[in-house]
Amino acid sequence: MLSKRLFKTASFQLTVFFSLIFAFCFMSLLVITYLTTTTALRGQMQTEILSQLNVMAIEAKSDGIQTIIQDINERPAPSGRITEYYYLSDGNGNKLAGNLDGISLRVGWRESGLSDSMLAKTDNQADDDHQVWGQGVYLFDGSFLLVGQDAFRILSAQESIINSFAWSAVIAILLAALAGLVVSRGFLHRIDNINNTSLAIIDGRLKERIPVRGTSDEIDRLSANLNRLFDNNQSLLESLKQVSANIAHDLRTPLSRLRQGLEEARSKTGDSKAYAAAIDSAIIESDQLLATFAALLRIAQIESGSRKAGFKTTSLTSIFERVASAYRAVAEDQGKELATTLEPD
Repeated sequence: MLSKRLFKTASFQLTVFFSLIFAFCFMSLLVITYLTTTTALRGQMQTEILSQLNVMAIEAKSDGIQTIIQDINERPAPSGRITEYYYLSDGNGNKLAGNLDGISLRVGWRESGLSDSMLAKTDNQADDDHQVWGQGVYLFDGSFLLVGQDAFRILSAQESIINSFAWSAVIAILLAALAGLVVSRGFLHRIDNINNTSLAIIDGRLKERIPVRGTSDEIDRLSANLNRLFDNNQSLLESLKQVSANIAHDLRTPLSRLRQGLEEARSKTGDSKAYAAAIDSAIIESDQLLATFAALLRIAQIESGSRKAGFKTTSLTSIFERVASAYRAVAEDQGKELATTLEPD
């Protein structure tokens, strides 16, 4: 039950919202980094291949095609995996040199995967992590030359970027979700304190108050304001109890006199004058009780702002004149003078 409520809290939903924004920014950064790195590495490889291709084309034109064949055949084979690939064929498409087979005679840049049929006399094994990226051109005598390199370093860099960003995103999202749960749990606990305190006061425990942490955040300020409200309500209820006690005390005396007078009148049987006196006394006591209740009713109407019956036109000038007259003598006793300027009406 608590976990379901956690997911519905505003703090958790806000955390999810900002996590989505963070994930979007993270993915944008991934795309920019991926494209920037790939473009830079691709450009570096193209520059190396084109430079080597131009040098070999110039040598073939100046020294003959046999120079290129000898150059390709004499290139040392590394102890590890081959990273440079060559293919040279004559004008009829017959292979003259190189460590590749089955290459289509196509001019321009190419990016192709490695297959076992393409690898000639090497210990390399074809797999998806290795591709041949290269440039093919026709030489001056119609022969075709392809110079390429293993794109493993670029593919490996791309995979590393994606893996690093993926793991970072997963960790960041998990931490954000965990932070959202922790914050939401604390938020929900404080809301429960408010609800529990409110229910306790509704049940009659007027002295209960909401705990305040002293952090001056929104919940703390709300709790402090609600505590002030509860204090005022408690004061009003205590005042109401006191007023009720005072009213009971004030009404007890006239009601006692009324009862005593009626009992005396009943004990004096056959005396009409005593009956008349008792009735008159009862009427007086009843009038006093009615006056008390009317005064209480007027007080209630005044406090609620609904008292209109007693309103009448009042001259403020006369009120101020009476006030000035009452305090002028006090001012004279202190050696001062109270001056007034009052407009008529």
